[in-house]
Amino acid sequence: SDTMFDELMTNAISYLTTIAGQPWNRGLFEAKGAVEGVIERVCVPNLIMRLSDREAFQESPNLFARENMDGSPINNRAKSATELIRRLLVHFEQSVTGLCLNQIQNLIEAYKQDSSSWQTKYMAVSLF
Repeated sequence: SDTMFDELMTNAISYLTTIAGQPWNRGLFEAKGAVEGVIERVCVPNLIMRLSDREAFQESPNLFARENMDGSPINNRAKSATELIRRLLVHFEQSVTGLCLNQIQNLIEAYKQDSSSWQTKYMAVSLF
């Protein structure tokens, strides 16, 4: 099942978000490639719409939308990844913005190459 490690991943990303938000931890993310690694290896992969997400959407689109909106108390991988990006923006706005725009462009290009891969478009919108 693709939900097996959801709680662990959500908690790990939330922990990383807490660390990223503390000014005294800024140095941890200033190392070359640190922010890039977090965006590319933690955030983006957790934005993908997985099988369980597609099933939840098909069963109840309104509930799915409500649970994935900002301000919803429901926490999931995608929301945790988005919150991590927002927290990194506080201290590293220029690099995070550039990295996210690059990822968005790559995802949109992948969608243009294969319009049946709508998940890449979904991920690009999630990053925006």
